[in-house]
Amino acid sequence: MASTATWMDDTTALAACDDGYIRYLNFETKCITSEVGCSFLAKNIVVDVARGDIVVGLKDGRCELFESHGPDRGKPRRGNISVNEEDHITVLGYVFPST
Repeated sequence: MASTATWMDDTTALAACDDGYIRYLNFETKCITSEVGCSFLAKNIVVDVARGDIVVGLKDGRCELFESHGPDRGKPRRGNISVNEEDHITVLGYVFPST
């Protein structure tokens, strides 16, 4: 069962499920195309389309940041993230590891 969901693009939604996974749901093929495990249950999800990242607000008050596209899809990233009083996620900045 999903606790929250959001659209990633025109055909794919992200659903945060009660088992701690975020699942990519493709509505054209009606299939789960991928999943990402979180460290705690998700409260809300925001997709940063410009950067291609998924910001997940967790029910324990923390946030996690994931790559949404590309070769690192589903891998955690580090970032400066905060949650405001209305439980909306605000992305303040990113820290990317050097390659």
